[in-house]
Amino acid sequence: MIKCVILEDDDLAAKSLIQIVSKIDKLDFQGHYVNPMEAKNKVNFSEIDLIFLDVEMPEITGIDLMKTLSNPPRVIVTTSKSDFAIGAFEIDAVDFILKPVEMPNVLKALDKYEKLDFQDTVDSDAEYIFVKVDAKLVNLKFDDILWLEALGDYVGFHVDDKRYVVKSTLSAIDKRIQLKNFVRVHRSFMVNIDHIKNIDDSSLVIQDKLIPVSRGNRTELINRLNLLK
Repeated sequence: MIKCVILEDDDLAAKSLIQIVSKIDKLDFQGHYVNPMEAKNKVNFSEIDLIFLDVEMPEITGIDLMKTLSNPPRVIVTTSKSDFAIGAFEIDAVDFILKPVEMPNVLKALDKYEKLDFQDTVDSDAEYIFVKVDAKLVNLKFDDILWLEALGDYVGFHVDDKRYVVKSTLSAIDKRIQLKNFVRVHRSFMVNIDHIKNIDDSSLVIQDKLIPVSRGNRTELINRLNLLK
């Protein structure tokens, strides 16, 4: 599911887009906002995959809002003015849709989004990933990574007794290594299944670390385990 929000201050345009989004099964609609600053205060953008973004909005433009986010989600720009195409390019928007927004335009934009997302995914046969830590690129073998922890706009990779802190979000990394032996168990934690010692109703243990397991992620975790039945 693609978690998405809509930032649109025009009532008719918002209602039309919400109706379109609600008909697309792969979209998980998380909310509609008419003011960019309100959205910034209320939305955890690190947990959002995609924004349908109007440009002309109260207080600041949608483009300027994206520039304030350290790790912004992908964006599909929706606007009534083709002049804003340059701004869409500046924030590396997935697509640029002129209003009125219609279903075929959204489906085409989503196709572009999914192709970009696929290109960012680590090859399923890869044995390692390079992460940028300060000014260095560090080679981390997937088998050696114990768990990953969200730290605001950063993520900590725990390897043995070391922690490598990388500027990213857990959601972004989740997309990249989803084909690996890793599973998201909590909004703040992703774990390597091979290193789990034990699991109970609300937590698991890796080495001596007690890691919470949220109710919403527990089913996926259990489904990924090699259970003896």
